[in-house]
Amino acid sequence: FRTTLYPLFLVPFVSLKASLYIVAIIQNIIASIGLVIFYFLAKKLVMPRIAFGATLLGALEPFTALINSQILTEAIFTTFFLSALLLLALFIVDERPQKLYFAAVLLGLSALARPISSPFLVLLPLAGFFIYLKNKQFPFKKVGISILLCIAIVAPWLSFTWNKLHTLSFSSINGMQLYAYHGKLFDAWRYQRDQSITDQLPEISLDPINETFSAAAI
Repeated sequence: FRTTLYPLFLVPFVSLKASLYIVAIIQNIIASIGLVIFYFLAKKLVMPRIAFGATLLGALEPFTALINSQILTEAIFTTFFLSALLLLALFIVDERPQKLYFAAVLLGLSALARPISSPFLVLLPLAGFFIYLKNKQFPFKKVGISILLCIAIVAPWLSFTWNKLHTLSFSSINGMQLYAYHGKLFDAWRYQRDQSITDQLPEISLDPINETFSAAAI
């Protein structure tokens, strides 16, 4: 199983039996919007020329465009997660709670896009700690509300995994990758020990999908 945000994003394309090219275009549009958001947020932290240069490098970097053209979460995840980081930095600068709350929502959505970002919930109290270093007063109320907002975003998914799968894990993708990698090594070791062996562990293919979508793709 995997977190739900990206599969939900793919549902309309599956329903319409859309080509991969349509998804690639939409994902690159999302990534472009993310770069625009990055520029407008970053120029409040650094000189506009530096923000523009960083945005331009991101727009011209070819590997990102390649990744955004595949069935991967990077376009959505990067847009949400990078925006959350910049909003947290802006909150530390001007202490406006709306930025902290919006960052919390984006962190929750990032965790639903890619589970790798779920530990970054700790950034919310960390931002409060930096405020404490400035003012010698920790913003308990603001940080508490932001943590509750982030938990509210991910709680429905964790409730589903607990009720249906009896686990609070965000995703099983790490276990699948571990199996796919070490399963082949284990078969190779068994073959070297006994070359008459014929049974092998079933393989899992993690190759990107390059054809028209089907329900099995999600």
